[in-house]
Amino acid sequence: MTEAEWLVSGDPELMLDWLASRVSPRRLRLFACACSRLNWEDLPDQRFHAVILIGERLADGPVAKAELDVVHLGFERAVEDLYQEDIPTSVPRQLLFPMFTSSDAQECAALAAYQGQFSPSGFEGIEVELTHDQADILRDVAGNPFRAVRFEQR
Repeated sequence: MTEAEWLVSGDPELMLDWLASRVSPRRLRLFACACSRLNWEDLPDQRFHAVILIGERLADGPVAKAELDVVHLGFERAVEDLYQEDIPTSVPRQLLFPMFTSSDAQECAALAAYQGQFSPSGFEGIEVELTHDQADILRDVAGNPFRAVRFEQR
């Protein structure tokens, strides 16, 4: 990918593939949380909000295991209460995992884009507008990987 392609791309999957080894797990997690936040108002249960909030906190450092366990259990119960079976939702479990990878970020973005209608084919068939929103979020979170940020000492 070139800098020009990066700046105009509307394909977050392609961007994540290229960016995978060039960005920190923290930034990947923040991207995934931001994608999940695109659906914040449409989430059917407050327990899904808690997953996103904990995911954001995990980006900044460890969260107590007891707190993670409570939120994870709440998430599982919300899925059971709302769906009566263990199906993917637009808020992915991966946000609760201490380790976070580029493939986790891709799956989170795909789940958010499908708003609970997960497909193993990834981003195929999602609305173009939402894909562009996610690409814009990725550019905001990752910055321009082609240009180093320099700080001057005073």
